Formats: sequence, structure tokens, C-alpha cells
Amino acid sequence: EGELESLSGDALEQHQAEALASKIKPTVTSTLGRLKELGLVFPIKRGRTTLYKATNAGKDWINEWDKIDDS
Repeated sequence: EGELESLSGDALEQHQAEALASKIKPTVTSTLGRLKELGLVFPIKRGRTTLYKATNAGKDWINEWDKIDDS
């Protein structure tokens, strides 16, 4: 807490962005894991990066979800 008081401007924004990213990343990772377990997405490795693509079941689920949003 005292460390934050000494930060200002860009340094404070950088710290806040890093803190937010550290909270979001595990949530996104676990959500992608659940979607993979459900067979809605599958991973594609590109070097050190993992991309995810929707399966046919995932695309069907997205279409159903879009119908609900349009109602």
C-alpha cells in the first residue's frame, strides 16, 4: 500500500494495468479450459502462442446464444 502512494502518473497506470492483467489472465485461462472440456473450442499452437478455434458444436452454441440475445 505504501508503495502505491509513491507512484504517480504513468508508473501508477502501469502498476494498475499489471495488477488487472494478473487477475484477468487466470480467469480467461480457466474459462478456455472449461470450453475445451465441453468440446466447444480446440487449441491451435503457433510457436509459443495458443490460439483457440470454435468446434462445430461451439459454433452451434454461439448461434443459439445469439438467438437469445436477439429476443
